[in-house]
Order: sequence, then C-alpha cells, then structure tokens
Amino acid sequence: VNAGKTRQLAVNKQIEDEYKSIEPMEMATRMQQWMMSNPQEAMKYMQGVQAVGEDFNAKMPEMNDAQQRFTTEEENLLKRYQTALDAAYAPGYARHAALKKKLNVPPEYPSVQSESGGTPDWAVAEENAIWRALDAAYATNCPQWYGATGQIPAWLKTYRTWLTKDFIPFNQRIASQNAQTYAIMSTPKATWKDTAEFDGVIKYLEAVGRVYGNRRAKPRCTATECGYN
Repeated sequence: VNAGKTRQLAVNKQIEDEYKSIEPMEMATRMQQWMMSNPQEAMKYMQGVQAVGEDFNAKMPEMNDAQQRFTTEEENLLKRYQTALDAAYAPGYARHAALKKKLNVPPEYPSVQSESGGTPDWAVAEENAIWRALDAAYATNCPQWYGATGQIPAWLKTYRTWLTKDFIPFNQRIASQNAQTYAIMSTPKATWKDTAEFDGVIKYLEAVGRVYGNRRAKPRCTATECGYN
C-alpha cells in the first residue's frame, strides 16, 4: 500500500509541477477559453469550487476531532487491556516473587534458572508451573479483548467504518476539483488521482499493528520447551 501511494504521489507531483509551470496569463486564457466552450460545465465547475471550500471549512474541524477521538479511544482501550492483564497475572507474579525470595534470587531477575545450571529440580518444576499458570491466565483473559466479539476487534470495526464512510469520501471530495482543473489546463486528467484511499488503508493497518502488537508472540511454555521468553 505504501508503495502504491508513493507511485501515485510521484505521478501527481509531475502533473502538479506541470500545472504550476503554466504562466498566469496563459492559465487565465486557457480557463476563459474552456469556460466559453463549455458554459454548462463551467457553471458546475465554479459551483463545485465553492462547494468544496464550504465543505472543507465546515467539516475539517469535525474530521480532526473524530481522528483525535479514535486516538484517545485506542489509548484508553490498550490501557484497560493492560490493567486487566496485569490483574490476571498478579497471582502468578506473586508466586514467582516468593520463589525468587526463597532462593535469594534478585527480584529484577526474570528467571531463577541459569544457563549454567545449578537450580534445584523442585525450583525448576515450580517455576515452570508458574509459567504455565501465567499462560493459562493469558488464555483466559485474551478472548474478551481479542476474540471475534472482543473489545479490540469491535473498536477496529468502528474505526474502519469511519475511515471508509467519512475520512476517505471527505478527502476525495476536497480533492475532487484538482483533476478537473488539470484537465482544463490540458494536463493529464486520467493519471492524477487522490491518495485518500491509500491513506485510509494505511491508517487502518497501522492501528491494527498497534493494537495487535500487544499480544504475546508465543506461550511461555510450549510442547517442547518451558521457560522465560
């Protein structure tokens, strides 16, 4: 998506640079000739210019407020998720802290087991049991947040709906006069395209990356290994 946007922006810039290179007098002449040759389209064009300006002034603050609201909702959602996860982990963490204290292992150490060995078998078994308990706590906590009907997919759905029905159409309307203006000036109309769709998709995928980036990559204990990871 980023590559597609970059390609389109390069095309757009070439057309925009060509447009900007037209001398003011030549630009006015071309516009006058087009309006005289296309009176009905010219009237619609001028009405469109006015409508776009009014639309921008009326709705841009609303669009900015909506994006800020979604940003705040995302931050609060992830905070609630982390608070719930910390509460689910609390018994396991307390149990682990007691084990480290019993073995005189510094509290900041992530594990009582060392690569050089020497940890009593009972302590290894106890720590592995703690890892499995933490995995179980995570598995129990996860569905209400990341399951099909969880809070995070539900929030993403509302964000996607806003991007699809409001953000992208609004930006397309604001940019709608550009293609016609370039056509009037005899710059390539077919190849200039607004990038609002790219922007909307990128915003959505970035949000997906942020919220799903909080999930664990893998369990602490698997079928073949068990340890701190």
